[in-house]
Amino acid sequence: MNFWHMQLHPNDKSWTQKDILDLVEGQGVIGIGESWDGDHGRPWTFQNKFRKGDIVLVRHNGPLCLVQVVGDCFENPDQTEVDAWFYYCRDVKILDKDGNTVKEKYKKETNKNWSDGIFAPVTMDNANNWDFIKFWYSEYLKKEREREMKNIINLIEQKNNIVLQGAPGTGKTYSTTSIAVGLVDQSFNNLDDRSKVTSRYNQLLIKVNPEQNQGDNSKGTIASGQIGFITFHQSMEYEDFIEGIKPVSNGTNVTYTIENGIFKMMARKAANDKAHKYVLIIDEINRGNISKILGELITLLEPDKRDDKENRITVTLPYSKESFSVPSNLYIIGTMNTTDRSVGSVDYAIRRRFAFVTLKSDPNIVETKSSKKALDLFNAVQTFINNNRESELDIADLQIGHSYFLVNKNDKGEELEQRWKYEILPLLREYYKDGIILKDIPEDCRTIETFENFVNE
Repeated sequence: MNFWHMQLHPNDKSWTQKDILDLVEGQGVIGIGESWDGDHGRPWTFQNKFRKGDIVLVRHNGPLCLVQVVGDCFENPDQTEVDAWFYYCRDVKILDKDGNTVKEKYKKETNKNWSDGIFAPVTMDNANNWDFIKFWYSEYLKKEREREMKNIINLIEQKNNIVLQGAPGTGKTYSTTSIAVGLVDQSFNNLDDRSKVTSRYNQLLIKVNPEQNQGDNSKGTIASGQIGFITFHQSMEYEDFIEGIKPVSNGTNVTYTIENGIFKMMARKAANDKAHKYVLIIDEINRGNISKILGELITLLEPDKRDDKENRITVTLPYSKESFSVPSNLYIIGTMNTTDRSVGSVDYAIRRRFAFVTLKSDPNIVETKSSKKALDLFNAVQTFINNNRESELDIADLQIGHSYFLVNKNDKGEELEQRWKYEILPLLREYYKDGIILKDIPEDCRTIETFENFVNE
């Protein structure tokens, strides 16, 4: 991905910013009003240097809109394809069209070093331009991530149960936290602010009174909070998640009492507090035998089987003999690693009751938040996995997540080298051992440079 700035100025000086924006938005193109002027001239550069995926800041008396190139160059010598003065055109997608607002938010001088030419690349060599377009692109990505989170929140409100799946480092944990906070506290408007999300999440996290007896010979109640968290594992049982009989020793005698699991505690709390939403996060949901853990309650998870729906189902719990149903204001968010070979344990009964959302590794986050060297390593790792993956597996499910490549922008390589040596390289070798990739990495690839040379051989 490359960054450009481009001036759109017709010969008719009466054109306003709105006219230009209407043109770009209506036609879906940008263009240059010059024909061929020899190798390496402006038209040549427009035809040969622009790449699909490149980001272009469009100018007309100041920053106008941010677009992404989505099509090849096409010639329009008769100016019939588009209602404009363009001779060569490129199909584009508008990312953001509120340049003046971005300029005000930037709070730094802009346009000081914009060239007077039709267009030019934006690099770190012209730092003023580089900082501004990076800021604008980062703002766009932030809004996109917030929009995605809100879409997922809307999905879970409809489905009640979702699973976020993806390769390691794709942001499943943080996304789950954001979704849970946004669902429980719909007045919260900072879903892309990690520190604020984390702080609010900790405030909402459930606190349990494990010893409190409710008069029904059972222990375990929710003292406060609306978000619960549990990690599934291979030894997880129904008795751990729903309810079970546990021994209690007073020193000389052993008695047995019914102990509530987190699911039962949350269902009971949510049923008695319909004014609020409750979220249970199940990390590594595919690590446990879900059908065994849920038992007869699996059917109760369906939206139309909840306690206030027309197809409500109530069961009698085996230990407490209580009548039990799942309230509509209790939501479940699971996470699942797509590179884990145990994903097959998620059977069709579970898949029918959960919506599955795939989180992909995002190079844009690496490009905007990390160093150039980190982006180069990200691309090298992606190339290696794609060229050597097991044929039935999708690259999108395997690409190591962007979080592994996020280092300080001013890092001179030391932090990234540590990430490579102790986190990324061991993970790639685990991929090889699990049969996910079919080619091992030689022992002498202990540095980023030696690995990149190995990939490019």
